[in-house]
Amino acid sequence: MEIQSDQNSAALQLEEKWLKRCSILRMPQIEQRGSTHSAEGYLKVSKTNIVIMIKSYKGLKMKNYLIIGISGFTNSGKSTIATMLSKEICNLDVMNQDLYFLEPDDPAIERDIHGIRNFEKLSALDMERMVQDVKLWIKSKTCNSDSLFILLIEGFLIFNHKELSDLIDHKYFIKITKEICFERRIKRQYIPPDPDGYFDSYVWPWTITNLMAIQDCTDIEFIDGTADLQALYKSILTRIMKIVFIHREKYF
Repeated sequence: MEIQSDQNSAALQLEEKWLKRCSILRMPQIEQRGSTHSAEGYLKVSKTNIVIMIKSYKGLKMKNYLIIGISGFTNSGKSTIATMLSKEICNLDVMNQDLYFLEPDDPAIERDIHGIRNFEKLSALDMERMVQDVKLWIKSKTCNSDSLFILLIEGFLIFNHKELSDLIDHKYFIKITKEICFERRIKRQYIPPDPDGYFDSYVWPWTITNLMAIQDCTDIEFIDGTADLQALYKSILTRIMKIVFIHREKYF
């Protein structure tokens, strides 16, 4: 009986000790996630083991969406990978920057003395409309829901536009060689079609210029895109599933 009494006393002391630690270590974590909260939980005490389980957070501010950006050189596989990911991951929407190009005759698109239009700059895109569409998507998904929604934005200049880039949670940039870029470029049909010499005069020089503008950004992960497309896809899928898991652990 004395042994049992001593064990109960030790357990109570251990419980009191860990309750104090809980109030110091656990509750601040809750307060960081929301301005108002209440927590229901239980403390399971054994002789040497404490298990703290939080059953629910009431009034907790949860972010139930993620925005992921995949950028890279032209013809680096961005659109193909985005399509593959949309078939693999639930609740994932894709937004393509190519859909925001201005009409070819729009005066905002810069032209050289020969009338050749430069589609490799932000001025050739309606970025204001794209940003508004992203904000509308966020508004539509911000609700009290147990589901996690993902917006995958892909495009060659999505990180060069600050307002858009600031909305993106995780950023990946695919790099390929000039030779691979050219080989893939000439196999595609563009509207309007590339004029003779457009790749060497505009595509590649502006690819490097646009890269230099963001290459020192620490929140962008640069990925070698010269590998097999399937291997590249699996690599990016693994990265996304990891951040989805971390996000769920944090907010759900």
